Amino acid sequence: METLIATLARLAAAGFRDSFRARADGLYAIDAALLFPPEQLLVAELVRFEGDSDPQDELVLLALRSKDGGVWGTWLVSYGPQIDAESDALLRRLPRKSA
Repeated sequence: METLIATLARLAAAGFRDSFRARADGLYAIDAALLFPPEQLLVAELVRFEGDSDPQDELVLLALRSKDGGVWGTWLVSYGPQIDAESDALLRRLPRKSA
């Protein structure tokens, strides 16, 4: 099983170098300084992680790219009982299949 650090390194090598952060009105690409509504992003990969000692430590890493191809980055978010309402709403708005 691939670790979080190894996954981030692999994705960075594949071009996913920016980082997304949840905001009330969308996902903010930090390096590009751009805000995207979730509908303008495509999920290239989704990797789920659980803590070794505590399955409650649930994280999902999403490799996202903008539909115009200009921004490639990752978004790390808690899921399950720990997810915040803002991230949950944004996740629900992401397209289900990459185009």
